[in-house]
Amino acid sequence: MSDDQWAAPGRGDGDRAAGSTPWTPPPSSPMPPAPMPYDPTGDAPPPPPYQPGQGQQPPAYGQPPAYGQPPAYGQGPAYGQAPPPGSYPSMPMVASPGIVPLRPLQLGDILGAGFKILRFNPRATIGLSLALQLIGLLLIIPLVAWLLRGGAQQLGDLTDPDNGGGANVVVNLVQVPSSLLAGIATLVLCIVVSRAVIGERATIGEAWRELRPQIGRCLLYLLVTGLLWVAGAGLALLLAFLLAQVDGALAFLGVLALLPFLVFVYVRLSLATSALILERIGVLASLRRSWDLSRGAFWRIFGIQLLTSLVVGFASVALTLPIMVIGMVAVFATSTGSSDSLTFGFVLMMVIVGLAQILVGAVTTPITSTVSTLLYIDQRIRREGLDVELARAVDRRASLER
Repeated sequence: MSDDQWAAPGRGDGDRAAGSTPWTPPPSSPMPPAPMPYDPTGDAPPPPPYQPGQGQQPPAYGQPPAYGQPPAYGQGPAYGQAPPPGSYPSMPMVASPGIVPLRPLQLGDILGAGFKILRFNPRATIGLSLALQLIGLLLIIPLVAWLLRGGAQQLGDLTDPDNGGGANVVVNLVQVPSSLLAGIATLVLCIVVSRAVIGERATIGEAWRELRPQIGRCLLYLLVTGLLWVAGAGLALLLAFLLAQVDGALAFLGVLALLPFLVFVYVRLSLATSALILERIGVLASLRRSWDLSRGAFWRIFGIQLLTSLVVGFASVALTLPIMVIGMVAVFATSTGSSDSLTFGFVLMMVIVGLAQILVGAVTTPITSTVSTLLYIDQRIRREGLDVELARAVDRRASLER
């Protein structure tokens, strides 16, 4: 699909706004014209032209052929009335060239596509996520080596329950590269999913080449959105601090009251990533675009995102918990009780947890990215008729392959 076909209405000639084009009957079943009435003398005047709304009995089509007693054609439905059963299907067939049908999507379509894409294009989904997760693991190996060479003592006793500062620093340092690479995976998967909707299996290289010219804009987007969430968290902390001067319980209630507002803003801006990548627009324009597309659909988007998070969360726990239990048993079984042994066990446990997160993230990251991208596409189908342009793209590709 070309870039201008993803453009919003008014920015390109590919999209149409919903309701802008009136419906016309399909060319495959036009209403047949009434024939001239039979007159052996040839002096009969021509019939008057048909006037819509006059009468309910259109002119008969003459004598039926002598094949039994079929119903007369003169008793057919008037213009504007429903055709008799069996004349042609009442609902057109919906094309489904890729992971979803080209129509307004239902909950099952979106959630099912999150798992279907793992089979449809495993290399560009599981393979990409696994590769980026492994890169993240390689980035933390120097940190692990530093800890083994005595860096743990500089951070504090990691095994002391009264001094968890060092452990918190280690955990945060490990999460930084993982979070950054997860963001990059989400951007690339947005392109992979958009191609899968129309039945194309984009490779990692193709998706990266399409994303590479937008890297600067993507990094700026990540920075702006990160600052927005930091500002939201800072506002919550400031509110809690001010209310705590009055009453501790009041501070808790104040933060709890602020939470729905933060969730509302998050949901309304959650379509910005897809708009940024697929429409190739600026950072602020993508945020405005997400706000417009999600207008009136907050509860639908929020519900699907919440359900997806619950499904992915339960799956993650089910996959990682056995690995973590095995790791803990191995650590305690090999521990001698010394400080060095406990430090080594902690580092080993961190590596085991990291490997478990890599395996789980390779599956869950494509699922969440697919759901997020499909929510954007679904809103454009419902508001702008994007399914028509997607179907045209499929037809053009099919004609080129013939």
